[in-house]
Amino acid sequence: MAMCIFFIFFTHKFNLMRTNIELDDILLKQAIKLSKLKTKREVVQEALKSYVASLKKRELLNLKGRIKWEGNLKEMRNL
Repeated sequence: MAMCIFFIFFTHKFNLMRTNIELDDILLKQAIKLSKLKTKREVVQEALKSYVASLKKRELLNLKGRIKWEGNLKEMRNL
């Protein structure tokens, strides 16, 4: 059974967005237990951050072969 939860999402440093969402109770309890986060809001916030990071990585991987590399990694790593 899902429950309806009121959340405040931090989309940027000073912007808040309020929304009502239904979440899977069992999945949410597992996420809280595994993450050791204290609140449902923290779990959802962390999940959103992780999801956005994953999408950004995917965008970078899609650039493979489209950008010509110029530089010397060995020199850059010694800086």
